[in-house]
Amino acid sequence: MPEAVLAGTRIYWRVDGTGARDVFLIHCTMAHSGAWKGLFPYLADDCRMVSFDMPGHGRSGLQDKSVSWQTQTTNAAIALLEQGHAPADLVGHSFGGTVAIRIAVERPDLVRSLTLIDPVFFSAVIDAGRTEVDDHYGPHKEFYELLDKGNFEAAARAFSRLWDGDLDWDALPAKQRAYQAETVTMIREGGKSLMANGPDHIHLREVARINVPVLLIEGEKTDQVIVAVQEELARVLPQARRVVVAGAGHMVPITHPREVASEIRRLYGI
Repeated sequence: MPEAVLAGTRIYWRVDGTGARDVFLIHCTMAHSGAWKGLFPYLADDCRMVSFDMPGHGRSGLQDKSVSWQTQTTNAAIALLEQGHAPADLVGHSFGGTVAIRIAVERPDLVRSLTLIDPVFFSAVIDAGRTEVDDHYGPHKEFYELLDKGNFEAAARAFSRLWDGDLDWDALPAKQRAYQAETVTMIREGGKSLMANGPDHIHLREVARINVPVLLIEGEKTDQVIVAVQEELARVLPQARRVVVAGAGHMVPITHPREVASEIRRLYGI
């Protein structure tokens, strides 16, 4: 499988599909490039899909602590896009959605369209003067306390209960539970870029300049802070279309890949 040193660490990626349309997928925190495998059968005939393991995830190397995790992930993604057939259609889930937005702002030449699936782009809510982010963090108190104590398995279980909806932690394979416990500290690393301060902050005014087709997908049962994010993105993006997947939660590309793929195909006109 392909890999190279990019953005200060070894980056692994995979290529799926035989189609002519280039699609670049960015997974969520505590996942890896294989998280997209449910989508592949629905898009493979028309798309060439590149998905990579973010730093600190999957087969890729560790985070470079000299820069923020979002910066390193963005730089790695840009390096891969520059090696491929850009402009490409970007698809980002959760934290991956924030990276996709940043690429579209900083390197619009690389982006043909955006699909943002339950993006944790909390700064949009803060920039708009809304309170949903404040309300959101109350239920996460137990998670952060477990994280601070170094009880990573319990923290991963708590985080899964908050975000994974119908996915039963105890029903997950032991290997997957262990992997989530190993990567759960990256939740805090990702959170540093979401709060409308610091060098990673992308203001809504900058997002409003994105002038490509944008598909906003969320699960019907997702957290209300995501609903607020999508409302603000839909308000400022000139070419946005918003879709709510019935019965789905935050992990909608994993639990409802057929529905997500159908909306992506509609966006691409294929």
